[in-house]
Amino acid sequence: VSALASAPSAVRERVKLVMAGRVDADVERFLRDTCAGAGLAADLHLSTRSERGYRAIPDNLFARAIGATDVMVFPFERDHWNVQSAHFADALLAGSWILASRDTLIGDLVERHQLGRTFEYGDDASFLGALEQLLREVQAGTEPHEGRRRVVEAHGVESACRVVEDAIRGAGASARAATGSGVA
Repeated sequence: VSALASAPSAVRERVKLVMAGRVDADVERFLRDTCAGAGLAADLHLSTRSERGYRAIPDNLFARAIGATDVMVFPFERDHWNVQSAHFADALLAGSWILASRDTLIGDLVERHQLGRTFEYGDDASFLGALEQLLREVQAGTEPHEGRRRVVEAHGVESACRVVEDAIRGAGASARAATGSGVA
């Protein structure tokens, strides 16, 4: 969000941010204040950790958001392997470009199957550069979906989702082997 807030107005004007999840109260304030201060269009469905449960995105909004998404962002720290595979599958099946952190499971999948771009986690310039590349692709009408088509055509929809699941299982096994324990 900080990177988007500092982006040139031409980028900020083209972005609508949709976020959901459970965050600390100070993070929620930061996100709302940063979006408002930068003039970012944002639809935030956040709940604080002190609340019971979390505020889910209503199904009709989720379907509209996924359907209208040109770029889905997966900003995980390096070596993060516990990915949101359902959201990755949503992006894959919706045909959205995927923007993911390098050196992560999703980043590796994006690079291997040419599903979008990757950026260096925590590096605003890297993030904005990759986002601007993808926005140019969207504006040019370029289909990001050659890699997606290859994955889906080769494996079918269910198998394409299994590509993600298998990668998660493999990453979990690698982490367990590295730590020498059953806990990763």
